[in-house]
Amino acid sequence: MSLTLQFRDATSVRKEIAIRGESIAIFSKRIGVNYSLMTEYLNNKKHPSPPTAKKIAKGLDKEIKDIFLFKCLLKLYNYCLTFIKMI
Repeated sequence: MSLTLQFRDATSVRKEIAIRGESIAIFSKRIGVNYSLMTEYLNNKKHPSPPTAKKIAKGLDKEIKDIFLFKCLLKLYNYCLTFIKMI
């Protein structure tokens, strides 16, 4: 699958976590995402899988489409649209 998810604004996500009184480490543990990976996602060094992105969004009480950008290869555009509609 050639669907890439990245934060629309990682700084806002960091602020949202802090406003909730959590560190990145505590937030990661609560939602079941490895801390090292979470920091790499926030630094746009790696991109979460769709299930991981959903965990992050749910942990922030947000919709996945509100905090992530979806990037698809053109030849898989219809597949990506179908996936996005499912979430």
